[in-house]
Amino acid sequence: MRGLPLFFLLLPSVFSLDILMYVNVIGKSHLQFADKLIGVLNKEGHNVDVIMGMLNSIVSLKGSYGARNLVTVQFPGGESPWGSVADHLNNPFVETSNWNPFNMGFTKFIETADQLCDLILDSSSVSSLLSSHHYDVALLTGYDFCPFALAHHYKISKVISYVPTPACHIQNYYGGLPELPLYENMILDAMHGDRSHFHRRVIESLRTMKDRYIHYTAYSSINEKLRARFGENFPDVREIAKNISIDFTNSHPLLEEPKPISLRLRYIGGIGLPTPKPLNKELNDILNLSKKGNLIFSFGTQIDADKISDELQKVFINTFKRFPEYNFLWKFDGKTAMNSSNIFNMKWLPQTDLLYDSRVVAFISHMGLNSFTETSFAGVPVVSIPLFADQLHNARRATSLGTGIMVRKSEITEENLFNALEKILYDEKYLLRANEISTMVSALPDTPQRIFLEGIEFAAKFENLSPHYRLAGANHHFFIQTGWDVASFLTLLFLLLAITTFKLTLLILRNVTVRILWKRKVD
Repeated sequence: MRGLPLFFLLLPSVFSLDILMYVNVIGKSHLQFADKLIGVLNKEGHNVDVIMGMLNSIVSLKGSYGARNLVTVQFPGGESPWGSVADHLNNPFVETSNWNPFNMGFTKFIETADQLCDLILDSSSVSSLLSSHHYDVALLTGYDFCPFALAHHYKISKVISYVPTPACHIQNYYGGLPELPLYENMILDAMHGDRSHFHRRVIESLRTMKDRYIHYTAYSSINEKLRARFGENFPDVREIAKNISIDFTNSHPLLEEPKPISLRLRYIGGIGLPTPKPLNKELNDILNLSKKGNLIFSFGTQIDADKISDELQKVFINTFKRFPEYNFLWKFDGKTAMNSSNIFNMKWLPQTDLLYDSRVVAFISHMGLNSFTETSFAGVPVVSIPLFADQLHNARRATSLGTGIMVRKSEITEENLFNALEKILYDEKYLLRANEISTMVSALPDTPQRIFLEGIEFAAKFENLSPHYRLAGANHHFFIQTGWDVASFLTLLFLLLAITTFKLTLLILRNVTVRILWKRKVD
């Protein structure tokens, strides 16, 4: 009996896991999401070693992020070939082709990821870390194959993927999730429209095939790279991806588009949402000035003020002036004169704290996933101006949920923006729906923290978990997975029968005609 207290004291260390985490630092929000996950794991007593691949050199690191060991891999000189030429950052308000879903320099992203992979594989710090530790599980960003190949090489058999966005192509393709034209599975899709229409489904079917082709061809070089390093017997990276135990996505199940999924895909949207804090005196005083309420306006952390042209600034300013009974708090540069008493130019905004203040009645947002999740939990309706990546997907979701109105970045005019704001502010249905969604997501009995922790701890216990969760479609060609092979066969069969029937009919008619003519001739 005397040993029982000691036993319970030792429980946290007995069940603590050694976890290798790979973070593909594509943007600041990706780093913030990884920081939240590390915090959740540390709080539970798990040890986390982190490799950070600095794909976007614009992002700067601060501290160790709670990692037991932290290894960073950067490009020589700290300049990423992708971040400096990415059109979605340099020209964020230029609309891309609707036919091209990879609207953020996808080819350059793949090239940069390949170069970063070489740096990771060459890194003595990475090899030293992985050679000197035995890991129970690897938690890897699911945007490219390199970290999964690395985990395989160092014999980490229990592998989990995560993304700080809605589910991505690796999670969809290699988990066997069907990309059907009736569902919006491609998060970078730039197209709009009701997919219940036949012509839209035709376009989406063709686009889906094109996307698969781009994915398979773009990543084919990594197999050659890995086999040149580790030998011809190194497995196809796609086979490695099929054996992922669990995929985590930052989507929330009540905010994401309903679609076919498997138990391998787990929603953890809302994990680590910051707790709102009281506002400082300056912000309190500003919020008290408005007669009817306040709106906050932000394009996030990646769009600098100099990317918003003078012409576009005038559109926003002139539109906001048309709502004199409301104040607009704009996260801009903190110094440019707005020449309007109801517009406050702020260098920085405590977004979460403001969204949970009852004096804030609406949000104008680029609809990054964090912003979408925060405004949904806070119950604040939104005017969405999506710029790139998954922001368009998130804006469409807010529109479908009835909590927001979207203005395309190519259609930002005073009239369009005024109409959107007028509906959000004066049509009560948006606020009522936002409050309803807020109540629903807050009342969901399961929590993203529990789903995340229990998923990792369960996956760490079992060697061959993946086959139980992976859908059969992962083992088949895209045409088989979507039923195109059967549809093609039946179509050909129908055409063959139609042609045969047509020819037989012609033959019969010809014979009948010949007989009739012969009979007439004889008569």
